Amino acid sequence: MKRQGYVYAARVPGQPLVKIGMTRGDPDVRLRQLNNTSVVHDFELEFVQRARDPGAAEKIVHGALSERRVRSNREFFHCTPRRARAAIRRATLASERGTEASDGPVPARGAWARRASVLFGAPFCLLCLAITASLVTLLVTQAETLGSVSFVAVALTLLFGAGTVVGYRLVRGPRRRPVQADDRKT
Repeated sequence: MKRQGYVYAARVPGQPLVKIGMTRGDPDVRLRQLNNTSVVHDFELEFVQRARDPGAAEKIVHGALSERRVRSNREFFHCTPRRARAAIRRATLASERGTEASDGPVPARGAWARRASVLFGAPFCLLCLAITASLVTLLVTQAETLGSVSFVAVALTLLFGAGTVVGYRLVRGPRRRPVQADDRKT
């Protein structure tokens, strides 16, 4: 069984090249190895992704970015850290599935999806919040006179409260983890 590891993207700040490599150990230790006396400026990790088979994932990334490679025997590429991050994510998924990585976009929330979420999510959130507030006010002020209807009012309050959360999540979008902390815990 192959050991798990990491595929990383590192670069020297201000330089147009990104180094994409792999390690089966700690990425910070690998970074210290790269920052030896033969380099003028230190590398900084741009992105780290855990991989079940980092060797296969690295090979897929290098193949996907082969046209951007500086030299065939080096792991340096003319690309942005963002493009490297996307390629690493695709390659990691592809290596775990046993498929090839396409050069298409990484599945992500696009601009239209964000706009639609804000356009529809914010009004939905506010509407649900207003209805929830009205129902809570009704429950508090009319608790004695409502009787058996209070169960329905409580259920509706909970339903519209949940709608408020859903609307908020649509506007806010999915939770994003910090790039440096991405899958580095063992």
